[in-house]
Amino acid sequence: MKPQYDEPIAGVEVKVLDNNGGLLSQMFTKEDGTYQVEIPYTDIVSMEMIKDGYSTFRETYNPKELEELQKAPLQVQLASLSDIVKEKEGKKVLNVNNFFFETGKSNVNIAMTAELDKVVDAIKKFPELRISIETHTDSKGGSSSNKRISEKRSQAIKAYLLSNGVSSENITKAVGYGEEKIINNCTNGVYCLDFLHKQNLRTLFVIDNYDAISQ
Repeated sequence: MKPQYDEPIAGVEVKVLDNNGGLLSQMFTKEDGTYQVEIPYTDIVSMEMIKDGYSTFRETYNPKELEELQKAPLQVQLASLSDIVKEKEGKKVLNVNNFFFETGKSNVNIAMTAELDKVVDAIKKFPELRISIETHTDSKGGSSSNKRISEKRSQAIKAYLLSNGVSSENITKAVGYGEEKIINNCTNGVYCLDFLHKQNLRTLFVIDNYDAISQ
């Protein structure tokens, strides 16, 4: 059996658990990414593979599935945290494409869901992630109304993530900054083309515990 990404991963903690979560056996992968495990007979067995900086693998097997596992090595692919993270505005954030709310609205639309689903998938792969949702507007309109709508947008994104299986423990906060953090010169009273204003319309999924989980 070999957990694999582009190359074998050594030092992955492998746990075999019974139906109640009790530890049956535990080991670490070798330099070539392989390991051997004997699974005591039991009705339900769970396998868990964990290493800092990589996604977590968890799977439960019934007796028939365990029998199938004996016929061929189990190939497990662990994703690297660095592949789903980028640096933006001096922060470590989830690497998703820009998406936009409809003007003056705060409801999640169909065009946004593909990117939000990437956030759901990232948290499923890295359940230890703790993120802050930060939404920003441009300087068009009043500053107080921009603040309110960005707060509503953050809450709408949070609600979408929660309704799609993300735990509330994974979301540290959902905050709307309105036009408080404009990233170019398009502040109040400054003439800007629409594409420059649009640069300020953004949502960041900031990883609050990046240093702790990337060691």
